[in-house]
Amino acid sequence: MTKSTKPEDLAVLDAVKSIRSSSAFNACIHNSRHELSALNRANLRSVVKEISALRDAGTINDEEFSELIAYVCSVYIESEVEERFRRILGNKFQLLLFA
Repeated sequence: MTKSTKPEDLAVLDAVKSIRSSSAFNACIHNSRHELSALNRANLRSVVKEISALRDAGTINDEEFSELIAYVCSVYIESEVEERFRRILGNKFQLLLFA
């Protein structure tokens, strides 16, 4: 134990380790990540439908449609990559913190 580590801090760390090692906690985290990804896909589908409707109605032309679709897809990809990157770094951080 270092000088800066208080006994109550160690108790909190032990409690967090216990919670994080529980299968219910891990299942909850997995489900929330899956739900986030599913929500991202649902949002992408919804926005693509709206943009397609605008093109079909003649509100936007093909060039604008292509630009908007490229932008929406890039936002989706960025969100998915960010979530995966956060998950990987979070796992590594947990290993370092609770090892």
